Amino acid sequence: MILSTPFLPFITPANAATLTFGSSTGVAQYANSNFGQTFTMPATGGDLVSISNVFVAFRGSTGLGVVQTKLYTSTAKTTLVATASNTCSDNVSDFDNFQGVNCTFNFSGVTLSGSTVYYFEVARISGEASFFMWQYNTNGYAGGDMYQNGTLYAGWDNRFTVTYNTVSTPTSSFSINDSIFMYRKASNISFQSNVAGKARFRANGKNIGGCVSLMLNSGNSFSVTCPFRPTSRKTTTISIYFVPTDTGYTAQNFTSGQIRVTNRTSSRG
Repeated sequence: MILSTPFLPFITPANAATLTFGSSTGVAQYANSNFGQTFTMPATGGDLVSISNVFVAFRGSTGLGVVQTKLYTSTAKTTLVATASNTCSDNVSDFDNFQGVNCTFNFSGVTLSGSTVYYFEVARISGEASFFMWQYNTNGYAGGDMYQNGTLYAGWDNRFTVTYNTVSTPTSSFSINDSIFMYRKASNISFQSNVAGKARFRANGKNIGGCVSLMLNSGNSFSVTCPFRPTSRKTTTISIYFVPTDTGYTAQNFTSGQIRVTNRTSSRG
């Protein structure tokens, strides 16, 4: 049966109105072990929050079972991106009458690249031998394809919603007061950004004392300074790692070129 409701975009930024792909009045297909779906992330990319609105109904004498979802870089499943932090149980004993459950699969710490194709798979892990999901045979989501037990169903799509947080890049920069460092003489390294956060300064990969956790905030105009005193005459590379307080912004790494260290000058009189 073809859906009578219009198709809506299936991917939504978090904290925005949720747009759902389809409704629960679709075409029922069943699989012995799994259903899969490819989708393309928008150009911005973002942190995956959930894959939801997935309707699952186990078939058999009880109609009970449990599924899980995994996310891969391709249908070949050679590279696993993440496994959902939860499973979903069809606990409706409907005796094959399609009275299943809507599943939401949650994710954390998973950043998806923009304009990139991913593949998620809903797979049986216990219960009856096979289950149904709602699909559409109208190619409602032109950016992907449905798979049933690994077999492509061209022109078909599963019902699903992907929710993600968009991630912004802070506007940040650093400057070093001296083009050449002097041995055991302080040289100021300044870092500034347009957002609050924590900056860690290192010299040749080692933390700079007193500059491991410098906080940027409105009180210091989102700017901090690290007084670096070289304790070695080796050529030095400065690096700064910045972690914004707001998780809507991505962390940043900055690295200088190699800076020469010379002996201190002194005068007698």
